[in-house]
Amino acid sequence: MTRTLARLFSVAAVALVALLAVTGLASARTANLSPGGAITATSRALTFTQASRIICEVRLIGNLRAGSRSAAAGTQFGEIRSATIPGETCSGGAVERALFPSGEWKVKQGAFLGTFPNSVTGFAFTIERSEFLLSTFGGFVRCLFSGEAGALQALTATRTAGVYTTGSQTSDGVALFSLVSGGCGTGRGRMDGTFTLSPTQTVTLTEP
Repeated sequence: MTRTLARLFSVAAVALVALLAVTGLASARTANLSPGGAITATSRALTFTQASRIICEVRLIGNLRAGSRSAAAGTQFGEIRSATIPGETCSGGAVERALFPSGEWKVKQGAFLGTFPNSVTGFAFTIERSEFLLSTFGGFVRCLFSGEAGALQALTATRTAGVYTTGSQTSDGVALFSLVSGGCGTGRGRMDGTFTLSPTQTVTLTEP
């Protein structure tokens, strides 16, 4: 019995060391972003769906942090500080404005798709605390959508291993915005759309 327990503890210890090694490797992965700085992300048909369906052109304006950072999920690598929604581009209602109660929406890293670092096709990210005030029926019905916007940033490999250029940004299709106020009914709404990022960024992925 004592030998059996000893063997079990030994196996458990080896497994723990292996897990810690893998965890340490994952946390040591880095992503270098260039040129970073001021960016715009434009969607020609951002769609809000709840009781009604409102489609608008939306342009997000913000900043991406240049340089090397951890590639671990939850790492902030940018922020959105304003948004423009031309009223004439909307159908089915209007997105009156985007709200920034804390001054910015934080952009945070999610998981990478593919095999890190040389066979990656994109990475997930979230825009935290994004808020849009919508109206329909001539402005008689107004509602506030608030929540975390999940999306996927496409990456295209270059000739150099581990180096990519950014493509389109696409909503993950399941990120739900809580309907927190207004007369649009109860429940939850969804935001869908594909954004074009400008300027194009170069992403270099490395691991020890």
